[in-house]
Order: sequence, then C-alpha cells, then structure tokens
Amino acid sequence: MSSEGQALLPDSVVKQIGKTWASELEGSRLASREHAMAWAGVNRRR
Repeated sequence: MSSEGQALLPDSVVKQIGKTWASELEGSRLASREHAMAWAGVNRRR
C-alpha cells in the first residue's frame, strides 16, 4: 500500500466508512429476516 493511498483516506474516514458499511449490512440482514418472518406469517394464515 502506497503512502499516497493512505493520504487520500485518513484512518478516521476509513473507520467511518467501515462503521457505515457494517450498519448497512446489519440493517439489510434484519430487514430480510423480518421479511422472511412476515412471509411465513402470510403463508400460515392461508
């Protein structure tokens, strides 16, 4: 890794991007789980 690349992305920015990406991933995982549970509930009612 070159020092130029590190200069473009300071540690604080990298950490913020990592946190945002992790929360996005967790949010989509929770959303898909809720969707699956709702779908199971719809199938159960039929």
